[in-house]
Order: sequence, then C-alpha cells, then structure tokens
Amino acid sequence: MLREERGLRSTDFVRVEVGPLGSWSYLPRLLLWRPVPGCLGQPRIEGEGAIGAVLICGSSAVKCRLGLVAKTPSSTTWPVPKAHTASASPWWDLAPRIPDSLGARWYDVAAGDCGEMQEFLEWAPSGSREYRLARKLRPNRLPCHVAVIMDGNGRWARQRLLPRAAGHRAGVRPVREIIEACCRLGIRALTLYAFSVENWKRPKAEIETLWILLRRYLRQELPELKANGVRFQTIGKIDELPSEVCDDIDNAILETAANDGMRLNVALNYSGRSEIVEAVNALLRTSHGHIEPLQVDERSFGQMLYAPHCGDPDLLIRTSGEFRVSNFLLWQIAYTEIWMTKRYWPDFRTTDLLEALVEYQGRNRRFGGLPDPGKRSARRRANVRRTLLSVAD
Repeated sequence: MLREERGLRSTDFVRVEVGPLGSWSYLPRLLLWRPVPGCLGQPRIEGEGAIGAVLICGSSAVKCRLGLVAKTPSSTTWPVPKAHTASASPWWDLAPRIPDSLGARWYDVAAGDCGEMQEFLEWAPSGSREYRLARKLRPNRLPCHVAVIMDGNGRWARQRLLPRAAGHRAGVRPVREIIEACCRLGIRALTLYAFSVENWKRPKAEIETLWILLRRYLRQELPELKANGVRFQTIGKIDELPSEVCDDIDNAILETAANDGMRLNVALNYSGRSEIVEAVNALLRTSHGHIEPLQVDERSFGQMLYAPHCGDPDLLIRTSGEFRVSNFLLWQIAYTEIWMTKRYWPDFRTTDLLEALVEYQGRNRRFGGLPDPGKRSARRRANVRRTLLSVAD
C-alpha cells in the first residue's frame, strides 16, 4: 500500500480527475473510486517515484505530479467488487472514509493541467513561501489571462531619495520574475501596462530612460523568451513611438511569432478609450459602400480590438495601492476580478502574484447571475482546504 514519507501524512488526500472516466482518490490504506457508466475496468496504481504515481482506469491514464513523496509497490491493484452495480452507492470504500472534519488535506489536479504546476513546484525552493502558496492553488482554476498595472516606480525611488529613473530600472526585475512565474504556472496570456498615452506628459528625460530600458530588455531577454515559447506582442499606438524602439519591437514580434506558449502583451502608448474609438472606426471602414445599415454586436466589436485572440482578462493586478483602472482595457475588464496591493512595482515578487491567484480562486465569479448550489458547496470545500493548508503551513 501507499506509505508515508517526508511530509505525506495519513490525512493527506490526493484526488486526480480523469475527465469522463471518473474520479480517483487515494491516500495511505484507502482508495475511493467513483465509477461512471461505460467504465468498468479494474482501478490500479502503478509506478513509484518522488513525484507521485500513475493512475490507470480502463484505457486512460493520468500521471499524478504534485511534488509529494508518495511511493507504492511496482504494481498495486484493487479489484472492483462484483456486487457493485449502478444502483449502489456512488462511492466504494476499501476502508471507512476519513471525514473532512479530521483535517484531511486535498490536492486537486485535473488531467492535462498538472504538468505546469509540477514545473513550478520543482522550481520553487521546497518549504519556501512560494512553494506553500503554490500548493494552495488548484491548477484547473488558474486564470487564463492576467493583466497587470505596474505602478509605483517613481514613488519607490522617492522613498529612497533616488531619481525616478532608478525606480524604472528597479522595475525591470519584477517584470522578468512575473513572466517566468506565469510561464511555469501555465497561464496562457499576460498583459503588462508599461506606457500610457497620458505618460507623454512626463519629463522628456524620464521618457527617454523608459525607451532605453525597453530596448535593453528586449535585446537581453529575447533569447529567454524564445527558449520558453513566449510569444511577444504589443497593444497601443506603436507607430507613434521612436523609430529605433519600433525596430526592436518589430524584431521581437517577428522572432517569437511561431511560439505557441504564453502570449506576452506589452501595452505601449496605450489608451483604453483610444482602443475603443479605433475599433469603432475600423468597423465603420468595413461598412463603407454597403447599403445595409451597420449591425454591430459584442463579438464583432471585440474582434476589432488590439488583441482579440487573448480573451478578456480573468484577473487584473494593480500595485502601489491606487484604486483605479487608469484607462486600461476598459472594454475587456467588464467582469475581470481586480486585486490591488500597496506594494510598489519594484517590490512586487512571485509571492505577491501567488497571493493574488489564491484570492482569485476563492472568489465567486457569477457574471451577473446567481451562484449554482453545487458550485457553492465546492467553493466551501475549497475554502476549508485553503484554511487547513494555511494552518498546516
């Protein structure tokens, strides 16, 4: 049977979703199996290693990769009882089920979503705050698209009696760190608000510093972006930027165009209102010469925005403690969850990103409707799970 090693306790419960074939749950000396019509094979656990085991049900298999140290014999099989029928209880226990009140810790992994989380857990130092926060996340509920308003560089520098340019230089590190963390977590799109149309009002020397930092970043980080499959894109009025900046941007877009990993959108010379106006004008141009009146719906309008293929952000993060959206993605954030922190952008770290993701997963996204009772119960169980993990850590 499964045995405990290095932190895997008798109350640790690992559950792996196997899509349409049903759910697996196992912990030392206990297996819970929920059968599904058309799936009558023998459940078994095969393989051993420091990151889990391979669970097989019928012809489907999923690898449990959780960063836990759980070892099994080379092959362990539990036969399905002959008396089990579709009318029987949906759960069959080899031992009495351990109730949640005893403090069982749940780790949910959806088939196909566990690889990225395991990559992050292997990257984060074991026992670190990043590792503990990452263990609270459910991989199948991570946001697909995260947007960030990077604010507070100037105030960070002023607190340290430094020029504003020093704050912008210090803001490069968290950009690199957050991009790497999002890639390892498997987030599909990341949009960073780097320079707004209104930022042209700032001193010329500060703006020149921003362009120097941007060009330096693109040249230094382009090999890393390519190696990690990141596709670099920009949104905003790029043609109004200095020509040498446009050249470096075009080169980065071209070099990463074939990448199929995370989409990295950098908002430069961007304005949410201008984006909406440009979309309207684009629709008017398409209707030129048509006798029929122009018919516009949300879908056709969304296709005219700067990055229609990334979808609306699920989570918007803003630093520096300001409670406003600053003309950023005004159309797209209609139902985006917003998370704000008082930290200035140069102090923003991976732990802050993980805290935002943990809070995001605890929110109830109703999109104007009423909560589903089943989902509400699932959220309550998830909240209990997060609380137990926090107490244990």
